[in-house]
Amino acid sequence: ACPPWQQVEQLASLRAMPNLALFRPADSQEIAAAWPAALSWRHGPAVIFLARHPRTGSSANTLNTLPVLAGTAIPSVRKTEQGGYVLLEAKGGGAHRAVTLIASGPEVSLALEARHRLEEEGILAAVVSLPCWELFEKQSSAYRKTVLGHCPRVAIEAASGFGWERWLGDTGIFIGSEEFGVASGFDPLYQSSGLTPDVVCTRVRALLGVDRKQEVRARMETQKRGGDTRLRPSPIVKSNQRPVPGR
Repeated sequence: ACPPWQQVEQLASLRAMPNLALFRPADSQEIAAAWPAALSWRHGPAVIFLARHPRTGSSANTLNTLPVLAGTAIPSVRKTEQGGYVLLEAKGGGAHRAVTLIASGPEVSLALEARHRLEEEGILAAVVSLPCWELFEKQSSAYRKTVLGHCPRVAIEAASGFGWERWLGDTGIFIGSEEFGVASGFDPLYQSSGLTPDVVCTRVRALLGVDRKQEVRARMETQKRGGDTRLRPSPIVKSNQRPVPGR
């Protein structure tokens, strides 16, 4: 069997090409929407970049097609033609977002799982699917601000973070892979790169400057008082800064 894909530099290289539109769909519905969007791209070539998935509940090297993201709150009609959209808003609406999780391709599923775990801790997160930067960049500034929100942003992609700074702002962080050959197999590759829901949750808590137990208690007290339950970022957290174990 061939080794798993490690597109460390490939996505960044393609996105750096002038007038090229790169589509990295998250599931089969986004693939279906990406095809006509790619054919409609009139500014240059278009590339649909597909990834391989391990089958759920089987060997980590058993491949399957992209799954269909499912859930009662996930829209059946996607906005792939706009380049990026809110796949799943934070509980209570955009005004209650504490953090925005941005991902493309298979990592969108990872972002959804991290969102679920964060919500259980009282941290309200939205998940944004960003399959095509070039189309998203052509949307209005108001639309992009609505999608990305005004809270801290976390980008998740199994590749180099080159270029992501344009969507992360001053307080955002990137979780990805900057090295080749660190693992063999899908699960070890994600584990070694820190691309797991647990690591994403840890990085989000570090970004927001909160402790898990302290956050739950503080949110409960704030809700009792009827105050604003949204989290505020810690000013000392820098982009791409990894949390130090033991701190």
